[in-house]
Amino acid sequence: MINPPPRCRSILIKLLLIFASTGITEVMFAQDYLPTLRDGGRWSMGRNEGMGSWSLFTSELTCDSIVIDSLTYRVLDIGGSSYQCEAQIGYLREDLEEKRVYYRSAMEDSPYYDEDVLLFDFSVSIGDSVWIPGWGVPVRVDSIYMKIYENGQQYKYFELSNSVFSYYEGLGSIWWGIIPECTQYVFMLNYGNTGVSCEDVVSVEQLSQIDNIVCYPNPVADELTISNDGGGTFNSMAYEIHNLVGQKCIRGTLSGNQVTVNLEHAPRGILILSIYENGRPIGKKRIMHH
Repeated sequence: MINPPPRCRSILIKLLLIFASTGITEVMFAQDYLPTLRDGGRWSMGRNEGMGSWSLFTSELTCDSIVIDSLTYRVLDIGGSSYQCEAQIGYLREDLEEKRVYYRSAMEDSPYYDEDVLLFDFSVSIGDSVWIPGWGVPVRVDSIYMKIYENGQQYKYFELSNSVFSYYEGLGSIWWGIIPECTQYVFMLNYGNTGVSCEDVVSVEQLSQIDNIVCYPNPVADELTISNDGGGTFNSMAYEIHNLVGQKCIRGTLSGNQVTVNLEHAPRGILILSIYENGRPIGKKRIMHH
């Protein structure tokens, strides 16, 4: 091994200190790409109400998926609090090769409803320009370096010329997390993980359909009607409602030709309705509880 002269070692150390102090650390802290849409992702959000008061809510990446225009999205469940975003369900997809994350709203009145919107481009370099959803002009990437976040972990940080739009690889925006429709005085407070592995959760695409049984309204607020659309009556049938990780919320029997189920105390988000006949499962349906 070549041992550089003391003067060269001194110059090298000074250069490294300059790089560290100026934020030019993307070379020093090279790392593999960290995906943003990781199983069990949970973003803790808060809206500043003023006078030190905050409204808190969480957004969780579910194991459910939906295909729109031949593109597959993961479903984001935007949880409730005293403050509600304009959207309570969002769709996200990530191109791992391009290192980009895209968003599409589930709300028809949203400007992002029928559009595949680029949220984050993690392939950019210093000096590049990026477009921010809802912002009319491009924003310059001033520096890229490793930074410790609130959860104590280091992430690659993209510092933009308008600092409120800066974002972390694997986390999202410091302002609105990964929900561009929750922007007014809303900030990402922390990131955690529920520990859920989607390999252990039943996918909605795998669920069988029961043609003669309908559920409405869907999405539903508090009362869900389960009806036999075939004109007959339920016979020796029962139902169970679970969340996406399999936790049982409600169960009951089906009688007559329709039953009303009170969901007031059920968790918000995507629920799975399972139908049983003589104790044997015969099918499942997806319910959106908002």
